[in-house]
Amino acid sequence: MARFVDYTLQCEEHGCPMMELGDDVVCLFDFVDDHLGGNQVTDLVPDAGDDRPGALVFADGHTLPLLCPHCAQAAYLEDPAALLAQVTGQYLVALEYVEDEEGRHLLLLFAADPEADPEDETLELVEVGTHPESARRLVCPGERRARQRRRTGRT
Repeated sequence: MARFVDYTLQCEEHGCPMMELGDDVVCLFDFVDDHLGGNQVTDLVPDAGDDRPGALVFADGHTLPLLCPHCAQAAYLEDPAALLAQVTGQYLVALEYVEDEEGRHLLLLFAADPEADPEDETLELVEVGTHPESARRLVCPGERRARQRRRTGRT
């Protein structure tokens, strides 16, 4: 299903852009939360140049590419090992959206406990920034294999 982030439409509840999913229009936060909320990070695929972004890998098989907030191209991961050490075992507990002169930022907030309250000021959160277009490029479990089968003709 085709996905499109529509920056002309804004979610009244979250202040983030809306996403078009085929004929449906949904809140970007709701889309990401439905797929990744409370899900644990298990790995990080390192970036492989401008057209192959690094990606967070989640326990259920979802992958979320990490894109530059300025240009929505592959983010340069300065120290993938350090990022992996920070996020492995962490759960996505909240999202934030910031749009400023530097770009559009989708902030992913992770905690050690999937039930953590991100409003708790004593809570230690790990923040990972990406571009909202990452949501459009989110890969769901089984989706990659289905694409490969279509390309190769195998079932």
